[in-house]
Amino acid sequence: FRLIPTEESVEVCELIYARQVPTRPGMLVRSPGWASAYASDPDEWRAGASKLRTVLAERDGEPVGYARYRVKRELRGSEQVGEVSVVELYADDAASYAAVLRYLVSIDLTTTTTLAGIPLDGLPMQLLEDFRAASPRVKDSLYIRLVDVDRGLDRLDPLVGGARLGLDLLRELDLAVGPTLGDRRIGEAGDVRRGPGTVG
Repeated sequence: FRLIPTEESVEVCELIYARQVPTRPGMLVRSPGWASAYASDPDEWRAGASKLRTVLAERDGEPVGYARYRVKRELRGSEQVGEVSVVELYADDAASYAAVLRYLVSIDLTTTTTLAGIPLDGLPMQLLEDFRAASPRVKDSLYIRLVDVDRGLDRLDPLVGGARLGLDLLRELDLAVGPTLGDRRIGEAGDVRRGPGTVG
Protein backbone atom coordinates (compact mmCIF):
# COMPACT_ATOMS: atom_id res chain seq x y z
CA PHE A 1 0.00 0.00 0.00
CA ARG A 2 1.05 3.54 -0.64
CA LEU A 3 -0.51 6.71 0.72
CA ILE A 4 -0.48 9.40 -1.94
CA PRO A 5 -1.57 13.04 -1.71
CA THR A 6 -5.20 13.15 -2.82
CA GLU A 7 -4.63 16.20 -5.01
CA GLU A 8 -2.01 14.17 -6.94
CA SER A 9 -4.11 11.01 -7.15
CA VAL A 10 -6.62 11.92 -9.85
CA GLU A 11 -4.84 10.45 -12.85
CA VAL A 12 -3.93 7.06 -11.36
CA CYS A 13 -7.25 6.64 -9.54
CA GLU A 14 -9.26 7.48 -12.64
CA LEU A 15 -7.42 4.77 -14.58
CA ILE A 16 -8.56 2.24 -11.98
CA TYR A 17 -12.09 3.70 -11.88
CA ALA A 18 -12.39 3.59 -15.69
CA ARG A 19 -11.53 -0.11 -15.70
CA GLN A 20 -14.51 -0.76 -13.41
CA VAL A 21 -17.11 1.01 -15.57
CA PRO A 22 -17.64 -1.87 -18.06
CA THR A 23 -18.05 -4.34 -15.18
CA ARG A 24 -20.97 -2.57 -13.42
CA PRO A 25 -24.18 -1.78 -15.35
CA GLY A 26 -25.21 1.82 -14.77
CA MET A 27 -21.79 2.97 -13.55
CA LEU A 28 -21.06 6.42 -14.92
CA VAL A 29 -18.06 7.43 -17.00
CA ARG A 30 -16.39 10.43 -15.34
CA SER A 31 -15.35 13.52 -17.23
CA PRO A 32 -12.09 15.18 -16.11
CA GLY A 33 -14.15 17.78 -14.23
CA TRP A 34 -16.02 15.15 -12.23
CA ALA A 35 -12.79 13.24 -11.58
CA SER A 36 -11.31 16.36 -10.01
CA ALA A 37 -14.51 16.97 -8.04
CA TYR A 38 -14.26 13.54 -6.39
CA ALA A 39 -10.72 14.38 -5.27
CA SER A 40 -11.62 17.85 -3.97
CA ASP A 41 -11.47 18.37 -0.23
CA PRO A 42 -13.05 21.62 0.99
CA ASP A 43 -13.09 22.18 4.76
CA GLU A 44 -16.90 22.25 4.91
CA TRP A 45 -17.10 18.64 3.70
CA ARG A 46 -14.93 17.33 6.53
CA ALA A 47 -17.38 17.73 9.44
CA GLY A 48 -14.58 17.46 11.98
CA ALA A 49 -12.80 14.61 10.22
CA SER A 50 -9.31 14.53 8.71
CA LYS A 51 -8.43 15.74 5.27
CA LEU A 52 -9.34 13.38 2.43
CA ARG A 53 -6.71 10.64 2.22
CA THR A 54 -5.96 8.32 -0.67
CA VAL A 55 -4.41 4.87 -0.38
CA LEU A 56 -3.23 3.02 -3.46
CA ALA A 57 -2.87 -0.76 -3.73
CA GLU A 58 -0.24 -2.05 -6.12
CA ARG A 59 0.68 -5.47 -7.49
CA ASP A 60 4.06 -5.90 -9.15
CA GLY A 61 4.41 -2.12 -9.24
CA GLU A 62 1.08 -1.60 -11.04
CA PRO A 63 -1.90 0.16 -9.38
CA VAL A 64 -4.81 -2.26 -8.88
CA GLY A 65 -7.05 -0.49 -6.37
CA TYR A 66 -7.58 2.63 -4.32
CA ALA A 67 -9.70 4.14 -1.59
CA ARG A 68 -10.38 7.72 -0.57
CA TYR A 69 -11.34 8.17 3.06
CA ARG A 70 -11.44 10.41 6.12
CA VAL A 71 -10.78 9.55 9.76
CA LYS A 72 -12.60 11.13 12.70
CA ARG A 73 -11.49 10.40 16.25
CA GLU A 74 -13.08 11.66 19.44
CA LEU A 75 -13.20 10.89 23.13
CA ARG A 76 -16.64 9.91 24.47
CA GLY A 77 -16.37 9.82 28.22
CA SER A 78 -13.33 7.64 28.82
CA GLU A 79 -13.67 5.79 25.51
CA GLN A 80 -11.70 6.60 22.37
CA VAL A 81 -14.01 6.32 19.36
CA GLY A 82 -12.81 6.57 15.79
CA GLU A 83 -14.58 6.24 12.46
CA VAL A 84 -13.17 5.69 8.99
CA SER A 85 -15.54 7.16 6.40
CA VAL A 86 -14.80 5.69 3.01
CA VAL A 87 -15.76 8.05 0.20
CA GLU A 88 -14.95 5.60 -2.58
CA LEU A 89 -13.28 2.24 -3.02
CA TYR A 90 -12.51 0.56 -6.34
CA ALA A 91 -10.24 -2.31 -7.30
CA ASP A 92 -9.57 -4.50 -10.31
CA ASP A 93 -10.41 -7.81 -8.63
CA ALA A 94 -11.72 -9.32 -5.41
CA ALA A 95 -8.24 -9.90 -3.96
CA SER A 96 -7.25 -6.26 -4.46
CA TYR A 97 -10.59 -5.06 -3.10
CA ALA A 98 -10.21 -7.27 -0.03
CA ALA A 99 -6.68 -5.98 0.57
CA VAL A 100 -7.78 -2.32 0.43
CA LEU A 101 -10.77 -3.06 2.68
CA ARG A 102 -8.50 -4.87 5.16
CA TYR A 103 -6.27 -1.78 5.28
CA LEU A 104 -9.27 0.47 5.97
CA VAL A 105 -10.68 -1.63 8.81
CA SER A 106 -7.23 -1.89 10.42
CA ILE A 107 -6.51 1.83 10.81
CA ASP A 108 -5.30 2.51 14.37
CA LEU A 109 -7.63 4.00 16.99
CA THR A 110 -10.79 3.46 14.96
CA THR A 111 -13.81 1.36 15.88
CA THR A 112 -16.11 1.79 12.87
CA THR A 113 -15.64 1.77 9.12
CA THR A 114 -18.42 3.23 6.97
CA LEU A 115 -18.63 2.65 3.23
CA ALA A 116 -21.06 4.88 1.34
CA GLY A 117 -22.66 4.13 -2.00
CA ILE A 118 -21.80 0.44 -2.15
CA PRO A 119 -24.20 -1.67 -4.27
CA LEU A 120 -26.26 -4.24 -2.36
CA ASP A 121 -24.50 -7.03 -4.22
CA GLY A 122 -21.08 -5.42 -3.77
CA LEU A 123 -18.04 -7.19 -2.39
CA PRO A 124 -17.96 -5.90 1.23
CA MET A 125 -20.80 -8.11 2.45
CA GLN A 126 -19.38 -11.11 0.60
CA LEU A 127 -15.94 -10.64 2.15
CA LEU A 128 -17.07 -10.55 5.77
CA GLU A 129 -16.58 -13.69 7.85
CA ASP A 130 -19.74 -12.79 9.76
CA PHE A 131 -22.04 -10.58 7.72
CA ARG A 132 -24.21 -10.08 10.83
CA ALA A 133 -21.40 -7.91 12.23
CA ALA A 134 -22.23 -5.31 9.59
CA SER A 135 -25.13 -2.88 9.71
CA PRO A 136 -26.14 -2.32 6.09
CA ARG A 137 -28.55 0.53 5.38
CA VAL A 138 -30.36 0.67 2.08
CA LYS A 139 -30.57 4.10 0.47
CA ASP A 140 -32.01 4.90 -2.92
CA SER A 141 -30.03 7.18 -5.18
CA LEU A 142 -30.88 8.84 -8.43
CA TYR A 143 -28.55 10.02 -11.14
CA ILE A 144 -29.78 12.80 -13.36
CA ARG A 145 -28.45 13.80 -16.72
CA LEU A 146 -29.00 17.33 -17.89
CA VAL A 147 -29.87 17.56 -21.57
CA ASP A 148 -30.35 20.63 -23.73
CA VAL A 149 -29.18 22.96 -20.97
CA ASP A 150 -28.14 25.68 -23.43
CA ARG A 151 -31.54 25.56 -25.13
CA GLY A 152 -33.30 25.70 -21.77
CA LEU A 153 -31.23 28.68 -20.66
CA ASP A 154 -31.89 30.42 -23.99
CA ARG A 155 -35.63 30.10 -23.31
CA LEU A 156 -35.09 31.90 -19.99
CA ASP A 157 -33.57 35.00 -21.62
CA PRO A 158 -36.92 36.81 -21.97
CA LEU A 159 -37.82 35.89 -18.36
CA VAL A 160 -34.70 37.36 -16.78
CA GLY A 161 -34.20 40.26 -19.18
CA GLY A 162 -30.47 40.85 -18.81
CA ALA A 163 -29.95 39.50 -15.30
CA ARG A 164 -27.17 37.16 -14.22
CA LEU A 165 -28.50 33.63 -13.89
CA GLY A 166 -26.93 31.38 -11.25
CA LEU A 167 -27.91 27.73 -11.42
CA ASP A 168 -28.65 25.85 -8.22
CA LEU A 169 -28.33 22.48 -9.90
CA LEU A 170 -26.86 19.39 -8.25
CA ARG A 171 -26.61 21.04 -4.82
CA GLU A 172 -27.84 17.83 -3.17
CA LEU A 173 -24.73 16.06 -4.44
CA ASP A 174 -22.48 18.58 -2.65
CA LEU A 175 -20.53 18.94 -5.88
CA ALA A 176 -19.87 22.14 -7.73
CA VAL A 177 -21.61 22.57 -11.05
CA GLY A 178 -18.44 24.27 -12.30
CA PRO A 179 -16.86 21.33 -14.16
CA THR A 180 -19.80 21.09 -16.55
CA LEU A 181 -22.08 24.12 -16.36
CA GLY A 182 -20.85 26.88 -14.09
CA ASP A 183 -22.67 30.20 -14.00
CA ARG A 184 -23.92 31.65 -17.22
CA ARG A 185 -23.68 35.41 -17.62
CA ILE A 186 -26.72 36.79 -19.40
CA GLY A 187 -26.30 40.47 -18.64
CA GLU A 188 -24.98 43.03 -16.18
CA ALA A 189 -28.00 43.47 -13.89
CA GLY A 190 -28.68 41.76 -10.54
CA ASP A 191 -28.79 38.05 -9.73
CA VAL A 192 -31.76 35.87 -10.47
CA ARG A 193 -31.82 32.33 -9.12
CA ARG A 194 -33.89 29.68 -10.82
CA GLY A 195 -34.40 26.08 -9.73
CA PRO A 196 -34.02 23.23 -12.20
CA GLY A 197 -37.81 23.02 -12.62
CA THR A 198 -37.73 26.36 -14.44
CA VAL A 199 -35.31 25.20 -17.11
CA GLY A 200 -36.80 23.60 -20.20
